[in-house]
Formats: sequence, structure tokens, C-alpha cells
Amino acid sequence: MKYLALNLLTMTMVVSGCNIEIGYPAGDKPFVSFNRLDMDDSTATEAQEKGRLLPPPGSIHTGQTEYPFPKSPEGRAEAGDLLKNPLPLTAENLEVGQTMYNTYCATCHGLDGLGPMSKSRSAATDRGVTPGNNLTDARVYALSKNRPGEIFHVITQGNIVMGSYAGQLEPLERWAVVHYVRTLGTVQNPPSAAE
Repeated sequence: MKYLALNLLTMTMVVSGCNIEIGYPAGDKPFVSFNRLDMDDSTATEAQEKGRLLPPPGSIHTGQTEYPFPKSPEGRAEAGDLLKNPLPLTAENLEVGQTMYNTYCATCHGLDGLGPMSKSRSAATDRGVTPGNNLTDARVYALSKNRPGEIFHVITQGNIVMGSYAGQLEPLERWAVVHYVRTLGTVQNPPSAAE
């Protein structure tokens, strides 16, 4: 009995001594919450106070390489001279190209590649919000056939109004789109008997 009374007394003292710590009202004091450091004062948040840290200049994300051609007419011409499509022209690659084209390109260029004048233009091109060049004209068709690096460069870096799609499309997906753009041009520019 003596130990029970001593334990009860000890528990009462511990609980009454902790009532401020656990957030119970204590006498004439207002409600007091946990006795802890504010998160504002915590060393755990010091790194976030400076904002997001930028990667070191020139660093490249793991698994990626730096695209060497600048967004300029000279960079576009150089890409056309040096880059060749690494993908073979197969049904599988055309299917990937069509899927990516329909997802990212058809909004402005139309499903058939004819741009704002396309019969299959999207609601965005109906409103005239985006210009969307005709990808089936003889000039673009010749580029996709003879200088596919220029088409790849435009998809990668963007061009005048068009933004870059390097963040949405992996390099091989961009090359698949280049193949698909060439097939769109083939429909409008059928090969002559001389070819």
C-alpha cells in the first residue's frame, strides 16, 4: 500500500509537472503547447531559407548529354550538316513518331501536318492562337528527307514561335517524329517516276 501511494504521488507530480509540456491549461496561464523549438528556428530548415540551389554551371543530368548546337540559324544549319537520323525507317519507329506527333505536334500543325489551313486542325489552331507551319510543303519535306538534323534541331531547340520539346521528348522519340514528318510530306509530295 505504501508503494502504491508513493507511485500515485510520483505519477501525480510527473503529470502535473508535464501539463504545460503536453498542452493542457495550467492554472492562470493560457493554453501552452509543446515546449519545442519553432520550425522557423530549426536548423533543419536553414538550407531551404536560401531557396533552391542551382546545379553548378556546365553540369549535365545523369544519363544526358549536352546538345552542341545553339538556337540560331547557324546552329540549325550545322545540325542539318552533321546530324543523321540514327533510327531505321521501320513501322515500329513510325508508330512511335506518330504517337509523339499526335500528342505534341498536332495541336499546332494538325494531324495531317498542313498547319492552320489543315482540315484536321485542333481547337487551338481554329482559334488562330498558334501559327503551326505546314510540315508537308516541298521545303520541309526536302529537309526531312535530305537534312533531317534540321528538323531534329527545331524540335530540340524550338524555332521563332515554337518552343523546345527536348523536355517532353527523348532524343530517339524526336528522331521518330522526324521520320513521321517525312511520311506526312510524302503524302503531299509523292515521289516522281525519276526518283
